[in-house]
Amino acid sequence: AQLVITDDCNLSCGYCNEYILGAPPVPLDTLQERVDKLAALGVLVYDLLGGEPLLHPHLAALIRYIKARGRQRNLVVLITNGFLLTPKTVAALNDAGLDMMQISVDSIVPTASSHKALKTVLPRLHMLAREARFRVKVQSVLTEHTYRQYDAFRQLLAPLPFDFSFSLLHRPGGH
Repeated sequence: AQLVITDDCNLSCGYCNEYILGAPPVPLDTLQERVDKLAALGVLVYDLLGGEPLLHPHLAALIRYIKARGRQRNLVVLITNGFLLTPKTVAALNDAGLDMMQISVDSIVPTASSHKALKTVLPRLHMLAREARFRVKVQSVLTEHTYRQYDAFRQLLAPLPFDFSFSLLHRPGGH
């Protein structure tokens, strides 16, 4: 299940309509009620997203709750742009039992429509390689503007012990 925990985001990517700047985070007790209902339906995998989920002040507590609710048999995935990662945050996510983090990036260098660039988050990815006890996956979307960068993108990620995947941008009409 995808669980939106905040609509706020620290970025304003030109193509994104999944955030409301300055929106308050969903209260922890509301999120716990939603987790209880999802667990009753048999959900085993929880994707935490937003906006930017690292902005939620009770993120680690929510992850601990989900893991305890599922008796550690469930999976919690955090989908983030990675800009707000610090060693302290990673330690809290480790302690909470996070299973996987997906870092979403759009290009190698920032563009006019998106600052979610590999070179911007690369220092944080190296920190994750040293500190994280959870799996990390780097996710990108190939577009007519970025597909030519694919080989260079992979070369920049090669020294890191992370999974990498991409999807293709779909235009209106599914093309």
